[in-house]
Amino acid sequence: MITLKPFQEEGVAFLKSRYHAILADDMGLGKTVQAVRAMDAIGAQKVLIVCPAGTVKLGWYYAILFESRELHHIQDIKTGNDTLDPNASIYIISYDLLSNNHYKFAGMAGDLLICDEAHYMRSITARRTWAVLGDKGKGVASLFKYKWMLTGTLIEHKPHDVYPVLVTLFNKFIQPYGSFDKFVKRFCGGSYYRGEMTPRYATHKDELAAILKPVMLRRKKEDVLEDFPPLVTEIVYFEATAAVKDLIDKEPEYMKENAEGEEYINPQYRGEASKHRLALAMAKIPQAIEYIEGLLEGDDKLVLFAYHHAVVNALAEALHKHNPVILTGGLSDKQKQSAVDLFVKRKEVRIFIGNVEAAGTGVDGLQKVCSTMLFVEFDLRPGKIEQAIDRLHRMLQVNRVLALFAVIENSWESRKLRQILKKIADNEHILGGEQNVIRTSNSEFSRCD
Repeated sequence: MITLKPFQEEGVAFLKSRYHAILADDMGLGKTVQAVRAMDAIGAQKVLIVCPAGTVKLGWYYAILFESRELHHIQDIKTGNDTLDPNASIYIISYDLLSNNHYKFAGMAGDLLICDEAHYMRSITARRTWAVLGDKGKGVASLFKYKWMLTGTLIEHKPHDVYPVLVTLFNKFIQPYGSFDKFVKRFCGGSYYRGEMTPRYATHKDELAAILKPVMLRRKKEDVLEDFPPLVTEIVYFEATAAVKDLIDKEPEYMKENAEGEEYINPQYRGEASKHRLALAMAKIPQAIEYIEGLLEGDDKLVLFAYHHAVVNALAEALHKHNPVILTGGLSDKQKQSAVDLFVKRKEVRIFIGNVEAAGTGVDGLQKVCSTMLFVEFDLRPGKIEQAIDRLHRMLQVNRVLALFAVIENSWESRKLRQILKKIADNEHILGGEQNVIRTSNSEFSRCD
């Protein structure tokens, strides 16, 4: 068993003193062990842990095994054919599996529900959200006395991400904005678009921050870890070559910004928008390769992130002399860990290329040998970007972390990145954190500009 740090002891005290709570510490600060120790403190005898499948699920099993002071009968529910063991004291199940098997828990008199990566329930229409939270607590959450939400990315995109959790566990705190439409209109500048309330951008940020403050505990790495290395984020602008200029000239009109700085793309056009985004990324690969070669003159190893598999593969092919390893969706947990191990242990493997979705979470170890990353492409969700950055900016990192974003000036992606950075600043404001400064190649500007 590990000895808890003072801030982790505080987290345990926070959880055990509340029937409903949100632990929103930065990734890597030990939310799992805090929850396990708090579980012991309240003497929970019937516990359900809902989390993403894969390494996160396995992590919970071993955390309970090694960090709980009690002996527990743990059932890891792996398939829909598994029947619940009535003798088990702790059940661990993935969100997706629970979506189709929530009925199996009907009638259970539970002590504690833990939802890890609770931002997985950000959509009010998603099956996983209904399975857990239901209509104001009529999902499996209604079966448990204590309900603890754990996430390092409470707001992954816009403030309405927190609505399902707030309306279920803290309904009285958000009145008179208890309905989805009223909440979105109040805190997301929402308006009706084609008959549906559509979120736009964060509004009344201080008011939402005040709502979250008494029900949420959030600490940032730099606030609780001594000598934690700083993070520097920089935007690198690539030249608009003739090929790129042609793409910019042909940019679909519906991808351009409106007066509010948002982009609304009719679903029927999303395929075309995706094609334009991919074409833009492929067109800048020659400049990206030249820039990467320059980075490798000063760094032993480098982490690259991209969004499209085609871009990942193109980068790997062009950089083959540096023996890159790839981590994308569809790999098994063993294959993912093998990619990380090769990058960490073998000197000749100088480049790690990850898809933002697949490699942005659940990957640990890269920070032991690398402190520089380049986003050749970025995800459009602010939370996904922050999660990816935390692959290097985490515990065991000893050097300053440099996160670079390569964009083509005056293109769709350059405008979109500024929107995303604004959202990150807004979300940080709501969650009570400090705003950082983003540097461009020529100047500085605040995230809230």
